[in-house]
Amino acid sequence: MKREPVCAVILAAGKSSRMGVNKQLLKLDGMYLLERVIKKVLAHSFDQVIVVIGFEASRIQQLIQLDSSCIQWVMNADYEKGQSTSFLTAIRHLQKNIQSVMFFLGDQPFITNETIESIFEKGRERVTSDSSPFVIRPFFEGKPGHPVFWGNVRLVDFETLSGEKGGRRLMGSFAMEKCSVDDPYVVFDIDTPDDFEEAKRLS
Repeated sequence: MKREPVCAVILAAGKSSRMGVNKQLLKLDGMYLLERVIKKVLAHSFDQVIVVIGFEASRIQQLIQLDSSCIQWVMNADYEKGQSTSFLTAIRHLQKNIQSVMFFLGDQPFITNETIESIFEKGRERVTSDSSPFVIRPFFEGKPGHPVFWGNVRLVDFETLSGEKGGRRLMGSFAMEKCSVDDPYVVFDIDTPDDFEEAKRLS
């Protein structure tokens, strides 16, 4: 069976306004938060890994040095206009042979490898037989989370995206497969100082 190439996109361009400092560079067990997420993604067999940065982009690249040819740092100059701009920036930088993307958030370091692999394999298997756009999204106790697999993205006009909701507005027009997972960390974002205190306890 043909192995469908998939790109992983890590959205990490925001200003971290609720945290008060750049959360991507907060340290958990001696490792930057964004670095932990990138390393977790690199443990899986993605064909391309895009990290979308914006706020303090040069500082992030200076401090997070990873020895991997898979990583592509992409600057979103319009990051203050909302997450949709990062979503669109990533789509514009896909390699030509890639039809499917799995979106991660830069503030979710605890998602299990089993969850990532499950969503990844479900999406890659489905794209071999489904020629229409689709989404596979993990749900924990009825709550939607990340990472989200988007299949056949070349058939979608992402240029209509705007605002802070990223791809959520487009999801309604996609065939969505809800994947129930026993992983509370698909819905745990580190947005506030209290969240970070919880993250330190978890790490």
